[in-house]
Amino acid sequence: MTGLSASSDTRLKALFALSRTVQAHLSIAQPALAALVAARGVPPLRVIVVGFVAAWAGFHAVFAINDVIDYQLDRARFAHLKSYQGFDIDSALMRHPLAQGYLRRRHALAWIGGLAVVAIGLAALLSWISVWLFCGAVALEALYCWLARISAWKFLISGLMVGLGALAGWFPVTSSTGWATVWVFVWMATWEIGGRNIVNDWSDVEEDVLLGIRTVPVQFGTVVAGRLLLGFNVAATLAGAALAPAAGLPAWYIPMALLVGAVLLVVPSWRLARDADAAVAHRLFNRASFYPPVMVVVVGAGYVLGDLAGWLLGA
Repeated sequence: MTGLSASSDTRLKALFALSRTVQAHLSIAQPALAALVAARGVPPLRVIVVGFVAAWAGFHAVFAINDVIDYQLDRARFAHLKSYQGFDIDSALMRHPLAQGYLRRRHALAWIGGLAVVAIGLAALLSWISVWLFCGAVALEALYCWLARISAWKFLISGLMVGLGALAGWFPVTSSTGWATVWVFVWMATWEIGGRNIVNDWSDVEEDVLLGIRTVPVQFGTVVAGRLLLGFNVAATLAGAALAPAAGLPAWYIPMALLVGAVLLVVPSWRLARDADAAVAHRLFNRASFYPPVMVVVVGAGYVLGDLAGWLLGA
């Protein structure tokens, strides 16, 4: 392999690491859930294909924006690396490649700009409301980063951002809204706070203290953080199960949703609340990241099997 190709390969890997590509792919399930509920079944093929590419580009752009805004903080962070270095979905390829010098800022900005153009252009083909929701999510992401050293309550901004981002999958299917729309927003917002945000901050407590970053575990302690994330993950699990009546899902969906939430969110949260350890927090974060994709399968199966049962009974 030539030096040029090696450099190109490293840069491409760094760009995907900048976008936290594994987490970005898993995050596509968030608007997919909204689309399934809005369509009360499988959305039209055009919505699936165009929406998938738009979501792929959008999530890769938003995750990359975080590292660009936090560049100075991340540079300082590498002087105080934590002792635990286990597998982390957010750092599956490499951690903060821009801050480590694997990328130049202009390459990162060009990557984000290109992805944003694709995301906005394709989203506009489906729904302009989705475009504005994407722009709103980007603005909230910037606000969240700006509040890093100002307030631990920024976790609410994170929940709002993910809830609105998920609804970007709703409006390409229908312009009608109702309780199911609100429920999807609450569901994804509570999951983000309990399953990803607070627990991810828990993993970085040592570094955040040294950097002056305000988070729930830093400012209020691990006991409060444990109770809070457990509460939000219980709420997310209940919200997912309680979606059934408003979304027209069959009765068997409710125990299935409760089971998935218990395995991926509630039980790991309870363990972390009992054992305030960074390694346990990593495991909860990684497991919780798979909750939306698993729920896409559960919700999708609910609609498909429900339609099949109706067809069989009608026949």
